[in-house]
Amino acid sequence: MGASLEEAKSVWDTRKRLLDQNKDLEMGIRVGYDMESIAIDAKTNLQAQTQKMERVQDRLGQINQEANVANRQLGEIKRARAVNKMILYGVLATIATALLVVVVVKFA
Repeated sequence: MGASLEEAKSVWDTRKRLLDQNKDLEMGIRVGYDMESIAIDAKTNLQAQTQKMERVQDRLGQINQEANVANRQLGEIKRARAVNKMILYGVLATIATALLVVVVVKFA
């Protein structure tokens, strides 16, 4: 009779342990599903951020191109100003020379 009671207790303890393990496994499965959901959300967010960064990079490329064009135009303007100054100095020198010639001819 004692052996039968020990055997029943052992079966009961084994059943209880199996039920506890089953609960732990079910909890593990729920945690796994929750982690999968979080991972999917993180992936979606990362994809959206990647797309935003790609658009920003494209915009920066366009801005860089526009800045290069602006720099080229500024360089052309600076060269044109330098040429205009040289022309102005040439005209002033010609006028000064002409006035000097007029004064010399008039008083000579």
